[in-house]
Amino acid sequence: MIHYLHQVRVDKAIAYLLQTDLPVHEIGLRVGFVNDNYFIKIFKRLTGFTPSKYRQHNKDAK
Repeated sequence: MIHYLHQVRVDKAIAYLLQTDLPVHEIGLRVGFVNDNYFIKIFKRLTGFTPSKYRQHNKDAK
């Protein structure tokens, strides 16, 4: 169950990363992570990137 919730939160965070210029800590809060470090850890586990690297990688790819 928690893995599903993490995936839903990370999917929403990806949308925020690609569609807004909100700072990473604000995105983490908006998708339900109270702790920045935990958000980054879970995000990296599921995507292979930190949130900021993910944003940079996908903006460079466009």
